[in-house]
Amino acid sequence: MGTMKTKKLLTMILILQMSLGINPVSFSEEPPANENPFGGFETPPPVDPDFQEDDGFLNPPGNNMEGFNPPPVPEGAQPPALGQPTPQPPRPSRPMPPMPSAPNARPSIPAPRPPVVAQPTPPAQAPTKSGPTGKKEKTPPAALKLADYLELDSSVKGLEVKNFDLPDKDLKDVVTLISKWTGKNFILDSKVRGKITIMGPSQVSLQEAYQAFLSALDANGLTTVQAGKFIRIIESAEARRAPVQTFSGEYAPVDDQYITRIFQLKYINADEVQREFRDLVTRQGKLFAYEPTNSIIITDTGSNIQRIRGILDSLDVKTYETTLHVLPIKNNSAKAVADMLGEIYGDEKAKPGQPRTFRKTTMERTRGGGVISKVIPDETTNSLLVLANKAGFESLKSLVSRLDVKASSGKIRVYYCEHAKAEDLANTLASLAGGGSAGRGTSG
Repeated sequence: MGTMKTKKLLTMILILQMSLGINPVSFSEEPPANENPFGGFETPPPVDPDFQEDDGFLNPPGNNMEGFNPPPVPEGAQPPALGQPTPQPPRPSRPMPPMPSAPNARPSIPAPRPPVVAQPTPPAQAPTKSGPTGKKEKTPPAALKLADYLELDSSVKGLEVKNFDLPDKDLKDVVTLISKWTGKNFILDSKVRGKITIMGPSQVSLQEAYQAFLSALDANGLTTVQAGKFIRIIESAEARRAPVQTFSGEYAPVDDQYITRIFQLKYINADEVQREFRDLVTRQGKLFAYEPTNSIIITDTGSNIQRIRGILDSLDVKTYETTLHVLPIKNNSAKAVADMLGEIYGDEKAKPGQPRTFRKTTMERTRGGGVISKVIPDETTNSLLVLANKAGFESLKSLVSRLDVKASSGKIRVYYCEHAKAEDLANTLASLAGGGSAGRGTSG
């Protein structure tokens, strides 16, 4: 009976130790073989050696509890009393696993970027032309010097010729020499032959030497015409029909090469310039006016065109700008006065029997630089509409004041004849005056 109570007590102790996580303590007293110490109870399942109570930490990788044996009890130590927990070996300290460093880690929600402020676009600047050294090229002056606009290769500009004396040299040899000096390509027609003489014993620049070459060609009835990368040497008579270079800007070659230049006039009339300047061009040159744009087109050597341009610059000034004026007529008909002005300023080339039309006049037609372009009679207001500059209008106004006068009034007088018949005397007086036969008079 006592043995059964002891077994039950031991069973309860084992269950309590198991519930408290205490390893069961073996006693020297062993139950008999094949005897169930737990009595009628089933044998509890074996405890998993890998089982650990969750303490909130993770076991480091590879750290399992397999093969772990508790350290032996040191000598002299007494086993724990019955009912006391068996001392457990100290649990090995497990260091805190290091947190992975993320120096470039980005948050899952990116931080908002600051708003980008639109910067104003700076205005585009026109590119400046610069030479090989980066310096800006200077704008050519208004008064071009001799051969300033010669288009020579940059590698030969500034070079000088110590001796440019070529007495009676063949044209082909001179062209070959100039081609080597300037780097230009020439085309010499087979029918263009002759000799050239250039007297230049002093030192000259390469630009001046090329200008002298073109002048020598012009003196021999030859000229040059640009044809792409080549320069044709032709007779001057063919230059008018050749496709020469055209310039409409401020600057153009001023040598003896044939070119075409366009000048747009501001204040003077292009038709008048064509009529008055036609003798200023060379024999092979050509000058004509384009009335829709009031422009002058000249085909001639660059040097002669430059001379004509100087004259145009002196004449095409604001002083000759025409404006519209109204001139009232007081004593005569405006149409009659306009017809008289047409006889004075009219076209001298009008056919006989046709009235002269009022033509445009230049300052050579009136004194003081006056320009009268047009006179139109207005019968409604009995006035003249005058298109002229200030000097021209003053000159026309002075002339009209002498034409617009009152007609002299005639008087009738009666002469009584005492000795002769009035009819016979009237016929005699009429024949003397050349007025034909007189009418019959009456006497009182």
